[in-house]
Amino acid sequence: MFEEIKNKVKKIIKDKNIEEINNNTDNKNIGIYMIYIDNFNDDKVIPIYIGQTGYGKNRNFQNRYKEHLQEIMALNRLEFNYYKELLLDNFYDGHYKTCKIFQYMVDHSCTLKDFHMIVLEKIEENSDNIQELLDKMEQKYFKKYLPAFLGFNQINTVVEANKEFFENLNNPAGFIASDKLLNYELEDCENFIKYFGYGYTKFNYYHCYPKTYTVGKNSRKIEYELRDKKELLKSKYYDENKFKEYDDKLPKLEKKHEKNNKELQQNKKLFEEQYEPKIKEYCQNYKIGIIQKYQDIVNLLIYQNKEDIINFKKYLKRKKIDVNILENFNENNEFTNWREKYIYLLRKSNELKNEIRNCRLVKRTDDLMRILPRKEYNAFPLKDKYQEIEFGKLDNNELVINFEFSNNGICNDWWYFSYSLIKMDYKLNINDKIIEKKNIFILPQDNEENNEIKYFEKDRIEKFKFRKSPFCVRNFPDYISTTMEFQNGINEFTLMNKKKYDFNVILDEINSFIDEKTRIKVEVRKRMKNKCKEFIECNYKTDNLLKYKIIQFFNRKK
Repeated sequence: MFEEIKNKVKKIIKDKNIEEINNNTDNKNIGIYMIYIDNFNDDKVIPIYIGQTGYGKNRNFQNRYKEHLQEIMALNRLEFNYYKELLLDNFYDGHYKTCKIFQYMVDHSCTLKDFHMIVLEKIEENSDNIQELLDKMEQKYFKKYLPAFLGFNQINTVVEANKEFFENLNNPAGFIASDKLLNYELEDCENFIKYFGYGYTKFNYYHCYPKTYTVGKNSRKIEYELRDKKELLKSKYYDENKFKEYDDKLPKLEKKHEKNNKELQQNKKLFEEQYEPKIKEYCQNYKIGIIQKYQDIVNLLIYQNKEDIINFKKYLKRKKIDVNILENFNENNEFTNWREKYIYLLRKSNELKNEIRNCRLVKRTDDLMRILPRKEYNAFPLKDKYQEIEFGKLDNNELVINFEFSNNGICNDWWYFSYSLIKMDYKLNINDKIIEKKNIFILPQDNEENNEIKYFEKDRIEKFKFRKSPFCVRNFPDYISTTMEFQNGINEFTLMNKKKYDFNVILDEINSFIDEKTRIKVEVRKRMKNKCKEFIECNYKTDNLLKYKIIQFFNRKK
């Protein structure tokens, strides 16, 4: 069955009549599509994902292609250990389809150029009951290619259960499964038994699929059959004792933490009653601003960080206060004793919190390790999708310059904006002599060579991790945004170990070839046209004929 379906997939991919979606298409239709990775060398996984465009504004084949590819691009920029940390911290909760595709691509040494999307079936936008029709068509391909068991899809049970859960959110009777959900669950259960060793079925079973049978609204017959099937599946593959150690350990840890926390609160109360008034009195006596310095003094007394002590003594010296608070405050070592106990309790509390967290997460961590790449890698294991530009034929005395920028001119932070010219190409026909230079990579505008630019700074991800989608940070212009990478295929991998030039020098060189009669054309991404003009005006230091003609070109186009 596995080989039969794999051959069906290969056959449809090779069909000349099948439509492929890529950067050069503009397919605004809706319907059912297939993503596939052009590497079928695995004997357990058929690397496909079946999806529907959905229905509504901007939900079309072209839009879905961009979304899927940008999600892969976002993961491609993260180093193994950092990605592992984010994955196990559940940062990608609900977005495991992308994580599965990424793992497959890394494990099989694929590149971004192996990522493809084809149209399986279109639907007219003026059709009746569009969403119902899309769901029906999608199910047809789910049955035909089994992507939830042999490929990257989620199982029907989970998708349908999520829909019904939200539909019944305000139902006083609570959640009761429909016959549709029960039938999906029965079918999924049978496929789990058949294909447990294939695709990402193990992950889908352990991480998503309920281990007890679901109670429905009407069909008792389905329920009984489902119960028997699930008991068989559970007895065959689910080890209830695997995590028993952690289940037994958790109540004991929680009890210890509660006791430790109670003692810690008592310790804090002692500080507030006995020592806090003395600190405030000290601040008032020596005219130290309580609001500004109170917390600093508290931290200094408790943690006694050497650097903080030195800085505080410098502060006292500037204020001409010849008093050592650490000596005057600690009569008969009372505060030292309190401090040692407080730090011990605080450390113990943090240790117990971590143990409790690890105990609770151990099951999920065990599941998520199934979709983590099996080999460690540096950032950009999938390389880039870059293809060099191809210029057309030029008339005599004609110049074409292509500019590529680091982002699409949109900034998500109102206080932070930057964009950089990263590449130039040009072709000139002067008196029927062709001068052509491609892939001229440009030094960043700070003029510092940087071949290992990190795309995501950790604090950026942490700051925005609770947004709707974990991939929303993909457009931050830390250097090259995935929005721009999607357009030109260039990422930081492209720039590694490449010689980089000052763009002023390159433009001066081009200027030396042209004269008043030279007609020029500037090629730049549509969204970046105004930004390109601004960039040349502000950053090209020489006022010469070329600069004048570039500005004139943009003004004329308006």
